[in-house]
Amino acid sequence: MCIFMIYMTKMNIQEGSINVRPAVVKAMDVLKKTIKGLYSKKVIQGGNMVIEGKFNVVIEAKFQTILDYINNEIKHRLYDSGVISCPIRFVIYLKDTNVAGGYNPYHKIIMIDGYEYFTKDNSELGVEVYKNFSDIRFDDISRTIEHELVHQQQDERSGGKFIHNRKEGVTDAEIKSLLKNKNNIDPEMKRSQFIKQIKYFNDSVELDSYANNVADEYIQYKVKEMRTMINYRVKHDNEEVRNYSVEEVREYVLRGILKSNEGRFGRKLDIQRKLIQLSVGYKFLTVSNRKKYWKYLFKSLLVNRFEPMIFVK
Repeated sequence: MCIFMIYMTKMNIQEGSINVRPAVVKAMDVLKKTIKGLYSKKVIQGGNMVIEGKFNVVIEAKFQTILDYINNEIKHRLYDSGVISCPIRFVIYLKDTNVAGGYNPYHKIIMIDGYEYFTKDNSELGVEVYKNFSDIRFDDISRTIEHELVHQQQDERSGGKFIHNRKEGVTDAEIKSLLKNKNNIDPEMKRSQFIKQIKYFNDSVELDSYANNVADEYIQYKVKEMRTMINYRVKHDNEEVRNYSVEEVREYVLRGILKSNEGRFGRKLDIQRKLIQLSVGYKFLTVSNRKKYWKYLFKSLLVNRFEPMIFVK
């Protein structure tokens, strides 16, 4: 969700032409190594275990010091070196705001909620504790950073016009049309929240970035599926253990998408159903924006930079 001047996480800026994935991959590599180092040195100790007679309760002052260290690493290793195009800072003041992260076009900075990604509530203790390293959702952090870097590029490439002077992505008539169908879309949601969701997901600034995030989720889902399939064949079908090239991974992930005439009709329907399942805001889109959304989504899938799948080192 976005608030005030924060815009949540491609010239045609809206046509999927901005690809920030290479920067995101490098950023996540630095971030993972930095955070893993903090756990290895026991600066952060996750989970609910007792540590030297005390629980690993999150103390705000110490947490701020930890975030300052992470932010300095991001600045020196990513921003100052030109890998990313604006500062990224993990902050504590977004806690309980329902805003996981956002790009501030006035201060040209991306802010991410540290509590959202590094801590969790301990209901038994009634306090906040650090997550185990294995429980940190780096894929979610990656999507947030990618989403906001796209907004930063939209802002930079348009000289601030795209975000500051953006037009409404939905008309009053379209809102009324969707409201008439509210009982079929989300009967439990309050009317005011329903309208906010319509405006958010149909926003010209958000539509393309949202499609980009869904493309990433689908790719990660298919990569995991491919790895599981290969492991099964090696174990049960005596298939030879080998590495898989970038092209082989791309071909598997985009099967049924890469070639319009490939596969059964049923397979194409399965792909569409999975993409809609991942598209949590799809039901709030207008008819015209659904067409744009599919265009942006398939472009994001096709321009993705894949990695080889390594089994033998």
